[in-house]
Amino acid sequence: MYVGPAQVDLTIEVAARDGGRIASVEVVAVPGETLVGVDLEGGAERWRHTLTGLDPDQGIVVRGTMMDGQQFARRIYPPRTGRWEG
Repeated sequence: MYVGPAQVDLTIEVAARDGGRIASVEVVAVPGETLVGVDLEGGAERWRHTLTGLDPDQGIVVRGTMMDGQQFARRIYPPRTGRWEG
């Protein structure tokens, strides 16, 4: 049993499109440090990782590079709803 500040587990899955391959993935806390950084030797069609015990207010960005050199980045948590939630 856990009693304390709220925590979340977050599973991240990155999938290449159109036969592409993922060369590297980095998961970064915003603001903060790199939580995960991996180089995928030979590339991968899909990458999946679960982060546990995150602060529910912590921002998370996933960024990486495809084998063809194209880069990607997306803020994935907390999800944006398009409305103010003050």
